[in-house]
Amino acid sequence: GTGLSGGALPLEKGVLLVMARFNQILDIDPSARLARVQPGVRNLAISQAAAPHGLYYAPDPSSQIACSIGGNVAENAGGVHCLKYGLTVHNLLKVEILTVEGEPMTLG
Repeated sequence: GTGLSGGALPLEKGVLLVMARFNQILDIDPSARLARVQPGVRNLAISQAAAPHGLYYAPDPSSQIACSIGGNVAENAGGVHCLKYGLTVHNLLKVEILTVEGEPMTLG
């Protein structure tokens, strides 16, 4: 990712989890206008995978070639198209995570 906002800086004595290898696009469903992706997928890869269907990742930060969707979700990123299409939070249906205890949790 880019870390332009410092969102990937851990607290003192904290732990930073790097999700870069969780970089798979699991599904693109053009009729539902839905992409299921892992947190390390770069924004540009999502737009490229959706392009054959006339779709793209609308928040579109200028660092899309390097930033990841996980970072976008964590920081509620947006770019030039966010005035029309909204920030990341406006383009997100749900997030599936594992808690520190290893329990699955769905947000949204």
